[in-house]
Amino acid sequence: MYWMPRPVARHLGRHARDLRRGQEPDDGAHEAVLHPDAWSQRPLWGTNHVVGNVVVERESPNGDVVARSRFHMMELRRDDVRHFAGLYIHHLKKTKDGYRIKLQRST
Repeated sequence: MYWMPRPVARHLGRHARDLRRGQEPDDGAHEAVLHPDAWSQRPLWGTNHVVGNVVVERESPNGDVVARSRFHMMELRRDDVRHFAGLYIHHLKKTKDGYRIKLQRST
């Protein structure tokens, strides 16, 4: 079975059709795909990052900067959550367009 919106469709759930039978879908199939527990529709993983306590440790005469910061990262893999925390050290190169990351380390 294939589902395809009609050319004028703005809402897939209201204007979808079954190409095999040429019939309107039942509401149950549409609701099943949008249900929060529809694992097949959820991404396999994702991350969230929080960076804080940014401190400039040194600045070169040419404008290059070494900075450090603390981070917390949460990794979401389906129903598993892992937490990481640590320290970033950035070596930033000053360019005419602003700063660019030359080197980034985490510990």
